Amino acid sequence: MKIQPTEDQVRDWIEANFEFKVRKGGQEYVISNPFYHNDKMKMNVSISKATVHDWRSDDWAQGKSRTFLRFVQLYRRCSFVEAFKEVCGQDVTISSIYAKLKKENTEVKNVEAEERKYDITLPPGSQPIIDHKDTLNGKMLMSWLASRGVTADMVAQHKLHFHSMHVVWPYYEYGSLVYWQERNRLNKVFRFPPESVGVTKGMFLYGFDMVEPGDYVAVTEAIFDSHTLGANVVASGGAILTDKQVHRLRALSPTNGIILAPDNDSAGVKSIVANYELLHPYFRKIFYALPPKMEYGDGQITTDWNDIGRYTMPWSEIRATFEKCIKPLTRSDVVRLMVKT
Repeated sequence: MKIQPTEDQVRDWIEANFEFKVRKGGQEYVISNPFYHNDKMKMNVSISKATVHDWRSDDWAQGKSRTFLRFVQLYRRCSFVEAFKEVCGQDVTISSIYAKLKKENTEVKNVEAEERKYDITLPPGSQPIIDHKDTLNGKMLMSWLASRGVTADMVAQHKLHFHSMHVVWPYYEYGSLVYWQERNRLNKVFRFPPESVGVTKGMFLYGFDMVEPGDYVAVTEAIFDSHTLGANVVASGGAILTDKQVHRLRALSPTNGIILAPDNDSAGVKSIVANYELLHPYFRKIFYALPPKMEYGDGQITTDWNDIGRYTMPWSEIRATFEKCIKPLTRSDVVRLMVKT
C-alpha cells in the first residue's frame, strides 16, 4: 500500500490548477500534459486510484510510478513530502502517515517514522542557485552541474544552494533540514556540518524526502549518481550502509524492493555483500544493479552511473540502462559475488 490522497483532495487540486474535462461520471479528469508543453488534453487522472496516465507516453514519470502525488511532485519541482502537504494539507504530520504505512506493510517491522529537529543551518551566505542562475557565479555553477547531468529542474527540486564557488546539497527529512554536504567547484574540497552539532553523514540518506514511500528505493554511493538515476533514488555517501541508514530505509516502507546501485569496482561489489547482510533481516525483496563498464578516452573505464552519462551515453538513456541491469539479490548471489571479489 502507498500513501494516497482522498478522491476529494485529488479533485480539488486538479480543479485549482488545471483546465480539465470530466469523464466516467466524475471518476476521471483529463488535462493537458504540462511536461509535453502542448494544449491537447491527453493526460488522464484516475480519481479513485490517484494515478496519472498519458496515452502517448508516460516518460514524464521518470520511472515506473505514475501516482498522482508523484505527478504533483514533478510538476511543482518539489519533494514528495512537499507534494503530499500541498495536496493533503499543510497541517498533516507527515511522519504519522509514514508510520501508518509501516504498520500496513508486514515486511517492515519495529520501526517508527520520527520527525526530529536538528540544530542545523546551511553554511553562512548560502543562497538558492536557481534564484541566482543568471549571475556570473550562478551561470558557472549551473554549467558545471549540467555537465554532471543535473538539470535546472533538479537544482530547483533539490533546493541546491551555493556561496562563491561552493555548491551545497541540503538533506531533508519530513520537510526539515537535517544535514548538508558542500563541494568546492574549483578544487573538489568537501565540507560537512561540524560534528559538534551532533550529526554525521552516516546518519542520513540524501534524497530521503524525494522518495515515494511504499514503493521501491534505490541506493547509490554518491549524490551525483542519485541525480543521474532519478526517481526514488537516495545516496548513502559511502559504499556500506550504517545502521541508522537502514533504519531510514525501513521508514520508507519500500515493499517493492531495495535496489543497491553502488560503483562497479571492488569496494562497490564488496558493499553489495555487506549491505545484503544488513538488509535481509528486514526486507524480502533486495536487488542490485552495477553500472556497465564502458571504455572512453585513453582506455579509461566507467565505474559509476554518473561517469556513464559524462563520457559514454546520453543522460536520457541511463535510467533505462539502470533498469535493465537490475538483478535479484539472494543468498546464492551473495556467495557468487564473494567469490568474484
